[in-house]
Amino acid sequence: MHAAAAPTSLPVVAPNNLQPSKRSRSIPNDLKEVDRGSPEYYIVKFKDPELKSVNPRLVAHLAVSLRTMSLSWVRQFIDSRGLQAITDALGVLNRRTHRTDAELQMETEILKCFKSLLNNRWGARDVILNPQCIFNAIFSIVSSSMVTRKLVCEVMAFLCYCEEPTGHELVLRAMDQVRDARKEIGRFDAWLNVWEVTLDGRGRLGSMVGASDEFKKHGIQSAPDNQLSDYALSNMILVNALIQVMDDLELRIHIRNQLNVCGLQRIIEKMKTFNNDHINRQIQSFKSVAESDSDDMMEIYNDQVLNDLSDPRDVFECILASVEGTRGYEFFLSALQHLLFVRDEGEVRTRYYQVLDSFVSQIVLDNKGLSDDFTSSYGMSVRYLIDKFAEQDELSAALEEVKETRQLYEQTLEAKNALEAEMNERGDGIVTHLKEKTRSLEDLLRISRHTIATLQDKLQDLQRSYQQNLASMEAKLNDVADTKMTPDALVEIVNQSSASTAEKKETLLRTYERIQAQERLEGADKGPGNSILSVSVSVFFIKFDLEPKVIC
Repeated sequence: MHAAAAPTSLPVVAPNNLQPSKRSRSIPNDLKEVDRGSPEYYIVKFKDPELKSVNPRLVAHLAVSLRTMSLSWVRQFIDSRGLQAITDALGVLNRRTHRTDAELQMETEILKCFKSLLNNRWGARDVILNPQCIFNAIFSIVSSSMVTRKLVCEVMAFLCYCEEPTGHELVLRAMDQVRDARKEIGRFDAWLNVWEVTLDGRGRLGSMVGASDEFKKHGIQSAPDNQLSDYALSNMILVNALIQVMDDLELRIHIRNQLNVCGLQRIIEKMKTFNNDHINRQIQSFKSVAESDSDDMMEIYNDQVLNDLSDPRDVFECILASVEGTRGYEFFLSALQHLLFVRDEGEVRTRYYQVLDSFVSQIVLDNKGLSDDFTSSYGMSVRYLIDKFAEQDELSAALEEVKETRQLYEQTLEAKNALEAEMNERGDGIVTHLKEKTRSLEDLLRISRHTIATLQDKLQDLQRSYQQNLASMEAKLNDVADTKMTPDALVEIVNQSSASTAEKKETLLRTYERIQAQERLEGADKGPGNSILSVSVSVFFIKFDLEPKVIC
């Protein structure tokens, strides 16, 4: 039993903001003045906003001219912005909800013209410089005409390889516009849904028996299976172009995952029944690149032993091993716990996981050059959010440190107050005793200083008295020496002094010795008994009880 056949007229939705490109060159309005064989003639026809002057015959004639006319004629058509004119007309047709057979035929012929113009470098460059041409054409990928859809796939596959990676990025952006206009979730949902429905409309054993209305309506009577195979082949070529153009491993896996989520694996299984060598070759190419990417990923995650990238258990174990023992483990566990809250059944749950997949893809592939990355979708980069989280962690750590410091300060303050109270209680008696002892020592020091000062005064008085007595005695002795004083006179002088007997004896003895030395120096040669000292010398020594000394 076959799946639901493709509808007779698939509604095509295009964004209302697709506007015709501006003509930079003025085109004559009077068709009578324009040569019917010139490029301007066709451009003037396509200039009509309602396309009232355009019919399938005119577009078919233009397609023939673009294939058969000289290169200069084609170059003139491109320079006159003819490529923008025909793709603007294609945009007008795609904005119409219901189209007639003539309009569907015009759509097919316009795409043939578009394909012909891409066969030279001027046309390809003009398309890249004017992305609106691609955006207008991409909506025909969900056209109700299988031939038209096949042409779009061929054009988009070519553009993926045109001026890499610019052409590829423009094709992905165009796919995003189809998704947004048709309110799909997956980037390739609209395209792959129509593709799968078309394959399901295949007749039994490739015949018209049990074929969908699309085959019957469009008169695909001769070898319908061959035409369906060509259509499937064109789609598979576009799939490989979308994946294999990119050099980045993560981006290839991302695009492949998006295609698989939209049902590509089911479509591949259905295409295998065609037993077509060209289709099988494209399928094998798809699988070879996928296996190579899987091997590269397993090599990257060799430490985590990733065996099968398509096995969710292996992927889960690999992720778990990579975050185990780190703080990321807590966030990973939290994310899994939140996934348990997805309790809706059926389609709603599926949509939940589609949204989650899209969101995670945008995060991990941000700034990888994708048109629908996190930055373009939410107006801020993932790096900005990571920095914000890092700042928040630093702030939390700082606040925690401040809290701990404050607690430590309060504990220290309490300990200080307790110590001061204890010291005050235990130290009152000691402090009083020390103060009293200090006062006693200060009094003793003051008395000692006074005593020392008194003794110093007495000593100075004694020194002055002694010096005065000494000076007086020396003066008197000098007088004795000068006047040849007799011993009796000398004794009298000494006796008149207030000195003690011992001091008097000492004084007389020194005086005697001094006089003796003086006479010796003077050289008196008087012999014994002739000097002054020899007179009554015995009396002198006897009187003072001194040891007699002979004067030489």
